Amino acid sequence: MNSIRRIAILAAVVLILAGPAFAWKFVSMADSRGTTNGVNVTTLSTIVTRINAENVDLVIFQGDAVTGSSSDATLSSQMDTWLVEMNKLNCLWYYTPGNHEIQTSTAEANVLRAKVNQPLNGPLGHEEMVFSFDHENAHFVFLNSDHYGEQHKVQRSWLTTDLATTAQPHIFVMAHDPGYPAGPHIGSSLDAYPSERDDFWNIMTDADVRTYFCGHEHLYQRSQHGSITQVINGTCGAPIASGYPNTIAQYHYVVVSVDGNRVHCEAKNDSGVLIDSWDYAVGPSPSVASLKEAADNTPVYVTGKTVTAGNDVLNATFYIEDEDRSSGIKVYGSPVTVSAGDGVDVFGTLSSQYSERAILNPSVYPRTATYTVDSLGMITRSVGGSSLNANTPGITGGIGTHNTGLLVTIWGEVTFVNDLSGWFYVDDGFGRLDGTGYTGVRADCSQRISGLTLPAQYSHVAVTGVCSRKKTGTTYFPIVRPRTQDDIVPYP
Repeated sequence: MNSIRRIAILAAVVLILAGPAFAWKFVSMADSRGTTNGVNVTTLSTIVTRINAENVDLVIFQGDAVTGSSSDATLSSQMDTWLVEMNKLNCLWYYTPGNHEIQTSTAEANVLRAKVNQPLNGPLGHEEMVFSFDHENAHFVFLNSDHYGEQHKVQRSWLTTDLATTAQPHIFVMAHDPGYPAGPHIGSSLDAYPSERDDFWNIMTDADVRTYFCGHEHLYQRSQHGSITQVINGTCGAPIASGYPNTIAQYHYVVVSVDGNRVHCEAKNDSGVLIDSWDYAVGPSPSVASLKEAADNTPVYVTGKTVTAGNDVLNATFYIEDEDRSSGIKVYGSPVTVSAGDGVDVFGTLSSQYSERAILNPSVYPRTATYTVDSLGMITRSVGGSSLNANTPGITGGIGTHNTGLLVTIWGEVTFVNDLSGWFYVDDGFGRLDGTGYTGVRADCSQRISGLTLPAQYSHVAVTGVCSRKKTGTTYFPIVRPRTQDDIVPYP
């Protein structure tokens, strides 16, 4: 990505984070063709009513509005039928053509131009069919995927320039054809022109485009290709294509909510029932430490964080940590299984319900890369630390930097072992008393998916685990949570 665009994006993100957040919505939909003068009026009308109830700012439509015809008069009549329903929307809408509108000649675009009133900033000869515009803190780009070869090259050249000149943090690109079809058009969509498709994908990737909307397939599918999520929302009336793996065969539309640099997406069927949802954020991720400044019940997110202890070994819980090891936090109740070293994006709600600060009700999106976070060596008197702020208290009587949630290593003599409950105490000579009557810091192995063998009393061990805490009465005391047997290492 060029340096000018990178600086512009960072400046825009700083403004978004510092100022009032935008909170607005749009809908993506495609493929409404049917048998009533080329339109499935019944289903399209139902979905238009649903969209009006969503209170969105605008609607984007990715082609195959009508069955189409080589006759300009027939195509024009069909588009009129479609427009009757689309103009019932109580918001702006924008459209790009599909293969059914442009069947035999690019001249058919002139019929479409007479029906719509769209931006004229596309490449020469593609006016109103290829264009871009800004809305709030987003940039929208519409392409005509039914032009291949030289015409597609013209669009890609224009797209490169267009994306390089926008400073908006959110960019949404759309066209009719999928880059990676999942149903009846495998081998006959953009994937039939792999070099063109790959060049197109690279242009979007370099410009930090995160979402590509398309239709054509008459089904719903969300898939990840590099850093870009492809959303095939391919029927709001066209005949449903069923029986294809990892797809949903229902009429549908997609609602996209933009709030600052966060995006929340929901695919809904024509009855308004949720069939899929996902989240992402652009720009720099908040630090874990900054999350802990917030009060309970605050919606929060972090992106690109490293899992230090996964829920593959900790029952119902995993922990994430900042790369600089400045802060970590529990994530509780994830439906997605992650392991130590995984990179993740996490969206959820901040809570103190389970003794320590945690992200509850999480949506978790694993990243393809894996990472390494080394543990911090720590003397026992500092484990847990003191209060971080009014919303994140420390250990009762704790001293030093708040470190609950971090991956740490402690050393010392095993002063007590409770084999039945699955924990033991380690003392490095400081003789820390945590209020429970035992000396040292508790290494707690009680909540492992598989049990660990505890060391013998009076032996010497190094224990690596996540710093956590428990409550007895009104006293919060620190614990270290080993992950596997390899985290408990004897030494002479």
